[in-house]
Amino acid sequence: MSKPLSFQCHMKNTIKDVFLSRGYTEIQCPEEEDEDESMEWDFIWASRAWIHAKMLGNAPVVLRPNQRVNHFPNSFELTRKDLMAKNLQRLRRELRKIGQEATVDFNPLTYVYPAQYAMFLDDIKRHEAPWICKPVAGSMGQGILFVQNEQEAIKFHNNVTAKINACETPEDKQRLTYVLQRYIPNPLLIGGRKFDIRLYALTLSFQPLIVYIYRGGFCRFSSQPFTMKNFGSREVHLTNIAVQTHSTAYNPRHGCKWDTYSLRSYIANRYGFEQSNQVFTAIQGIIMNSLLSVASQVINDKHCYELYGYDVLIADDLRPWLIEINASPSLDGNTEDDYDLKFSFLNEMLDLVQMYHKDVPRDTDELPLHYGGYDLVWNNGPVFPKVQSSITSYIGCNCPVKGSPNNPFRTKSQFRVKKPHIPKTENKT
Repeated sequence: MSKPLSFQCHMKNTIKDVFLSRGYTEIQCPEEEDEDESMEWDFIWASRAWIHAKMLGNAPVVLRPNQRVNHFPNSFELTRKDLMAKNLQRLRRELRKIGQEATVDFNPLTYVYPAQYAMFLDDIKRHEAPWICKPVAGSMGQGILFVQNEQEAIKFHNNVTAKINACETPEDKQRLTYVLQRYIPNPLLIGGRKFDIRLYALTLSFQPLIVYIYRGGFCRFSSQPFTMKNFGSREVHLTNIAVQTHSTAYNPRHGCKWDTYSLRSYIANRYGFEQSNQVFTAIQGIIMNSLLSVASQVINDKHCYELYGYDVLIADDLRPWLIEINASPSLDGNTEDDYDLKFSFLNEMLDLVQMYHKDVPRDTDELPLHYGGYDLVWNNGPVFPKVQSSITSYIGCNCPVKGSPNNPFRTKSQFRVKKPHIPKTENKT
């Protein structure tokens, strides 16, 4: 009888429940910073800090063939906001040479602060418009600011410059790098409220590029009616759940969320089947072009896979825009439906990771075209739906969410995120 697989998990949320429900043995994280860390696991769900210390440090850890890690070493090329903008701009320049730059025209105009502040200031002087300022390594809406004219831009610059001058280390200064992104002032509204879409893409390899997209996902709604008259209201203009939970209008039962199947049905009923199909095919194109923009930049470690969380906004002309990409999308179950969705795509994700690694060398032609809610969209080249299908993207189509209604590790209480485990780092000499 084979030995049960083992795992180590640096965060307590749905992924830990999935590992336990599969019968995997837990390898505990060290409780103290100076405590020796066990490497006797088959799967690790690691923090970005662990990846940086163990896979990009002076003495990278040597992994056994059977070990699997949930991040590629430098996936920040895609998920750090300033680097994402840089890589998309580079891809746009390359495609311009062959007249196809429009295929990458899905990211709002973006400047990196402070490096491109002069260009940004010149832009806002000539064309007053709303801008959203985001810390490059921020999450959950933290540190986001709004500006819409020259005076507000200068005030933002003066405030951040003062903070930069007070920094004692280069790392502290790095945290004050921002992306300044043109705000989309005309979002598609449902019930008078703004929303964005959270979708999931599983990358099994970058060389060759192999990508599954999960057809399920959810819309995150603002709890307050949309208006540009109070630009700067976080509850109106930011859809992050971490922001919305502070609103007096937030409904904890529904979590201000709507599944993507409901969204696709809504668009089809209101605008027609073809329009709906085009919207979600365009969103799939956004996901793939963003991954292609970094395929040659990301270190393709054979032990690694990654689940990216994509945030997409649809404008009122039905044009989708890429807002950001998350390397560590929230896996907390805010509601029972939310928990079941995340349990389902995480459980199926681990199945696909094991399928991909079952044979060495890998025969990628044997990978399933569809598995649970996942659809293979790129396997060293595009994978198209069957010819007889009228669907050109499965995103938002009916998704089999099995969840885990009988999972003994599930509780009715809200899950709390524990402080991620940060490993020891070696002093540079």
